Amino acid sequence: MCLNGESFASYMTPERSVAFAFPPFFDGTGPSDGVMLKVSDPAVVRSAFYADCSDHDFRIAMANVNPINSLIPLQFKSAITPRRFGSIPRADIETSEDRTLVPKLQRQFQADVPGATVRTLATSHSPFFSQPEALAELIMQLA
Repeated sequence: MCLNGESFASYMTPERSVAFAFPPFFDGTGPSDGVMLKVSDPAVVRSAFYADCSDHDFRIAMANVNPINSLIPLQFKSAITPRRFGSIPRADIETSEDRTLVPKLQRQFQADVPGATVRTLATSHSPFFSQPEALAELIMQLA
């Protein structure tokens, strides 16, 4: 839900003053360093992505987390025209307990790209692990 011509990295600038949890969860000092999740520290991974998951689900998730060092998620720029973008119904599921894409950042996306139907789940970053039934029900309602 980035603005046309902008990337996720543009939301991580001091000018935007959007709270973002980059330093505690990722190696590197900022968006130019790429994204490298600190997978060597399970407590960091859990706090960042799976804070409200059961121990069982966290073990499954952790067994499938891989280190990725990529600038692509940060630098990809939306290139959709307003006419085409506006013709597609949008929905945003806000995760109110998210420590990675904090609610303030999620709401900035919503303000920058209005028109989405917004629903909220009281989950961390990974509702597909912590509340899969509630997430599926919400997706079905939105569809």
